[in-house]
Amino acid sequence: MTYEVIGRKRKINFGATGVDEVLQNVAMILQTPKMTVPLRRSWFIDYSLLDKPIEVAQAQLASEVFQAIRKYEPRATITGIRFIQDNEQNMEGWIIPAVSVEVNL
Repeated sequence: MTYEVIGRKRKINFGATGVDEVLQNVAMILQTPKMTVPLRRSWFIDYSLLDKPIEVAQAQLASEVFQAIRKYEPRATITGIRFIQDNEQNMEGWIIPAVSVEVNL
């Protein structure tokens, strides 16, 4: 089964198991900037690329997302990635990754 995980802040379930645990881990990877986890500074996504033009940022962020999920949550297999943008003109310039994954337990 394929699930879509959006990189937005959400409530953490400390007792999550199985599919819920994997999906929660993927969500945390998507929303956690590199250098913000004490003792694991290299973990997760390098968001410094977001100061680049939107097309360049999307391409580089997609690569970062694939690498981070493959490394830190191997039970999730990425089947697709898309980006949610603010408005039709993208005036504020924010993008949110939405990743389709299959969970392999």
